[in-house]
Amino acid sequence: MVTFEALGLRGEQDPWAFYYCGKNNYCLITSDKSFLDHFTHMAAIQLGKTRIFAFTSGNENMHLRGKAFVKAQAKIFRVIKHHEAPFVASVGLAADVNIVDEKPMPTKKLCRPEHWESYLKVCKAEGVEIHEQAYSVAGSTYLRGSSKRHTEGPTGAKEKREEEGKATST
Repeated sequence: MVTFEALGLRGEQDPWAFYYCGKNNYCLITSDKSFLDHFTHMAAIQLGKTRIFAFTSGNENMHLRGKAFVKAQAKIFRVIKHHEAPFVASVGLAADVNIVDEKPMPTKKLCRPEHWESYLKVCKAEGVEIHEQAYSVAGSTYLRGSSKRHTEGPTGAKEKREEEGKATST
């Protein structure tokens, strides 16, 4: 195991760290599952093809989580071997390992301004052009963008599905 600090990621926001881990063929281990609700994190996971292992209980002490992770090691390696990245898997205190999301995609749930700069760094690394037209909905910031490569972002997914529907119906 390698820490973010050892990778030179200390002080980086999560989206860049999640992306970096995937692009450099690391698995990311976390006890904080809140990333599942953040557009920036999920987009970075998708673009980086990151493999995430999240503990089911973030409230237990590190010692118990560490023991569970070591005990689940063989199961974790099987998941890595048999599931194409990106994916999100959970690791329970009883050393059970389950796929939570086979192909995680970003959603509109949350997009915090403090994560946006980190996400822009991810987009730049991937050659994705983002036109920053931010707008606010119910107190959360959602971002509208266009890109050379299409990514299912907070907007544009409906339009893409409509275009695909037209292409298949003609």
